[in-house]
Amino acid sequence: MRSCNLQKSSFTYVAKLMNVVLKSFSEASQPLWGAFDTANELLNLYVSIEEHLGYGYAVRLFPAVKPWVPDLILALGSVNLVKQIPGGRTSSFNPEDDLPLWVSTLARTELAEQQDTSSDEEPDRVSKTGDFRTFKKLVNLMVQLLRANYNINV
Repeated sequence: MRSCNLQKSSFTYVAKLMNVVLKSFSEASQPLWGAFDTANELLNLYVSIEEHLGYGYAVRLFPAVKPWVPDLILALGSVNLVKQIPGGRTSSFNPEDDLPLWVSTLARTELAEQQDTSSDEEPDRVSKTGDFRTFKKLVNLMVQLLRANYNINV
């Protein structure tokens, strides 16, 4: 239980720092790449906790993560804001080379779900990708929030 509390407080602390970075954004400072990287690392942390420590830890961490989902979305979308600013700084981030763990995990789980529903053979087989139920719940929450904003096409 102590480990879970440490994870909650660590996640919350880093999310608060990310929030401060997002709030202090100005065209002069352009700190949004740091917020983008931080959001990716927080989501990587969540996936790693569910993968290595199990569903129980991830489910206990979810309430600490949930209030920060809008900030995570904003930080992930901040790259597009920087690109729209004339003279906006670019990053060495290349999604082809630096695909975050959470993105590849999401892709693997979605692909496994598609293969499981489309094939009738071996219906009882356990997916090699893991279940990632709470991570999928987190992603669904992010999608719901994005769909609620009619200016965003999801």
